[in-house]
Amino acid sequence: MKKFIAVCLSLVLFTVPLTCKAWNFIGHVVVAQIAYDNLTPEVKNKADRLADTLFKALPNKQQENLNRQYPTVSTFSKLAPMPDVWRLLKVSTLFGQFNANLPANLLSSSNESTASWHFMDRAYPQTSHCNIVEPTNIVWALQKIEPDLAKSNNENTQALLMVLTEHFVGDIHQPLHALTNVTRSCRGDRGGNQFCLKQNKAGHCTKNLHSLWDGAVGFLKPRQDFSKVACELQVLYPKSQFPEFLKDNKLIDWIKEDEQFASFIYSTPENTNPSPAYYQQGQAIAKKQLTLAGYRLAATLNAILK
Repeated sequence: MKKFIAVCLSLVLFTVPLTCKAWNFIGHVVVAQIAYDNLTPEVKNKADRLADTLFKALPNKQQENLNRQYPTVSTFSKLAPMPDVWRLLKVSTLFGQFNANLPANLLSSSNESTASWHFMDRAYPQTSHCNIVEPTNIVWALQKIEPDLAKSNNENTQALLMVLTEHFVGDIHQPLHALTNVTRSCRGDRGGNQFCLKQNKAGHCTKNLHSLWDGAVGFLKPRQDFSKVACELQVLYPKSQFPEFLKDNKLIDWIKEDEQFASFIYSTPENTNPSPAYYQQGQAIAKKQLTLAGYRLAATLNAILK
């Protein structure tokens, strides 16, 4: 651990900033890099091979963009945002695109997209008793994917399932992928997407609560070295701080953990820029969630791919 901290500190001191346009992609790269740093050597070798297989199957322009946006992280980490790019593709199209076999337990969803696989909107406040959760949600998706990731003999299939897993484990730790503020008639705000913080002169929302939390409440900047950020977070929040959290591998428990942040997240008024105190506390929550997601992703893959 001392050696790892020393390496991280050297990265903090000697790094070159980079430009990143996709703010909502940054968190996934950071989570994946934290996980990558915590894979066992055996699993890391396998993850490298699978990631390389999928990366080479991407269009050249996408490869170039990922290499330019995230030059200091692993190929495994560069791929973590891609499920957001694929989210509107039919499942059969997505697997066919990479010459991957469609697992039998996903055949029923072959003509659907993966859009609903990224979240599980549980109603807030809980006293509302609203039930608006999609049947094919993030917990459903991971429960379908993980067994096939473990047993598939097709490397293309394993590679795609691995990337979906790293993305969805990241999503499940972003509180607004697990919460939605509901009205008395059980109409939700789509995880804060319809909770406007800033409007332009034409009355169109230019910043919403969900996008604020996708950017870790301002922590994830457009000019950062994400390998360095992953190191900083691991130094700030070592695994020793999460003994009980890392023992719990039940996906529904991970989702329920996000409920503890709901009252704070929705404490800022609509159409108003959050206060400095909100940014400070929100960033602390987001940074801890990013780090925990990385550790849990590593534990998941270490168990599945060993």
